[in-house]
Amino acid sequence: MISRTYLDVDGVINSLNPLGGHYWPVPRSELTRHRCNGFDIHVPDHMTALIGALDAQTEIVWCTTWEDSANTWIGPLVDLDRRRVIHPDPTDETFSWKEASVLADMTTNPCTGAIWIEDFGYALDQRFADAGVIGIDTTCAPDGENPALQLNVLLPAHLDGLGLEIPRFDHQELEECA
Repeated sequence: MISRTYLDVDGVINSLNPLGGHYWPVPRSELTRHRCNGFDIHVPDHMTALIGALDAQTEIVWCTTWEDSANTWIGPLVDLDRRRVIHPDPTDETFSWKEASVLADMTTNPCTGAIWIEDFGYALDQRFADAGVIGIDTTCAPDGENPALQLNVLLPAHLDGLGLEIPRFDHQELEECA
């Protein structure tokens, strides 16, 4: 049973596709642009309901380079109040600080199971399975979609098969948005 969600911002809540001039898989008409702390954040219209569904069923913990700023700038965009934030170990200057921090948090704050929603671009190793963490990679197409599709945003279909009640939204088929 999943009781916690480690949640990234960029490439998950914030669709990174518009940065490259691409409005896919979420059409431009379904994105709202916000200016947050000097950055453009492109939030799909479905995101507030999707994050709300996760929030109703799991503890949401920020796991993002936004760190505490996620509570100030991003949370209000998706109707989240203040949440716990995962911070890097001050001695860890590697790109993979999030991995060590999630594993440490699972040890310090055990739960029945967790998902980590991130634009990984790779699969999590056995340490995460052993800790009860399932990685949801938003750079990959959800199961049943064309595996060649490159995504940079969380879609409801990414959360299929996890035993969570996730709302569906009327969208074009992924292939039609290209």
